[in-house]
Amino acid sequence: MKENIIILIPAYEPTSTLISYVHDLSQHFKHIVVVDDGSGKNYLNIFNSIDSLCHVIHYSDNQGKGYALKTGYQYIKENYINAQGVVTVDCDGQHHLNDVINISCMIENHPHSLILGTRDFSQKNVPIKSQFGNRFSSLLFFILYGKWLSDTQTGLRGFDISLINEMIQIQGNRFEYESQVLIDCVEKNIPIETKSIQTIYEDNNSGTHFQPLRDSLLISKVLLGRFSKFFSSSIMSSIIDIGFAWVFLDLLKLCIFDDFLRIICATVLARIISMLFNYTVNKKYVFKNKSSHKTFIRYLILSIIIMLLSGSFVYIAANFIGINEKIAKPIVDSLLFLLSYQLQKKWVFKGESNNEK
Repeated sequence: MKENIIILIPAYEPTSTLISYVHDLSQHFKHIVVVDDGSGKNYLNIFNSIDSLCHVIHYSDNQGKGYALKTGYQYIKENYINAQGVVTVDCDGQHHLNDVINISCMIENHPHSLILGTRDFSQKNVPIKSQFGNRFSSLLFFILYGKWLSDTQTGLRGFDISLINEMIQIQGNRFEYESQVLIDCVEKNIPIETKSIQTIYEDNNSGTHFQPLRDSLLISKVLLGRFSKFFSSSIMSSIIDIGFAWVFLDLLKLCIFDDFLRIICATVLARIISMLFNYTVNKKYVFKNKSSHKTFIRYLILSIIIMLLSGSFVYIAANFIGINEKIAKPIVDSLLFLLSYQLQKKWVFKGESNNEK
């Protein structure tokens, strides 16, 4: 019987499976908190049936899984002062008891870490929409945040009590909250450990309250949040670069009569202006970095490296691989654009916003 690990179950319109599930959990965990996420009167009999085995938190209106989790975290923080850690599980029976126990045992050996119970989506019993959704979100997460997680939507998670304030402060009230948790952990260098668990889908996952269109859009918005700002900043910088280049090409005709020199000067002046704009926007609004002027030096170094890599790879593609240089250029620059995003996030603007907090 584990007394210092708190089991937290967010529940919205649960089936009777929850009753037997809580009973099984109570044989191994002394403290279980269930949050009734506005399920309504029709489900009171289910919550009443487990009331003697756990503490049930009720509120009238459905607020979403993220809200339910944070409500549970706040209750645990205020009422279990000797708790060592928290394990969250879903209410639909997807998480086998042995897996819950294994995740709880990992908490002691991985302090200040988030532990994920990861499912195998290659199995035949996994619904197609779950396979596609999780693989897509894993790939997108890897591209944007540089860490591969095979199951970004798992509800079986554990962490020690030192992270509970962090979990409460993370934004998001519905399914997107769990994606935001992963983003915050990566950006704040909180280790993420994984443990393979059984992949269980009852009745083709018909009991899920995940709404594919609405919740997928919310999750995508969370994952793409900072990247979309970075993309917008880059587009605006390109427009500024082209616009000022046109202006300088005309203005410099008054004082520079050699066309080659005039074009070079116009290009350099326009690029300086666009780079200053891009640096300022990325620093203040995209990465929200408040560190010293060293970021500008790193930004200049990265810009030079990206330009050199662009020219070099286009040359290699055109002369050694046989790809037309006009086709190779956008392909190479698109890949370097993703590289630039990762390096700006992890190196150029890596300061107070990511580490010192």
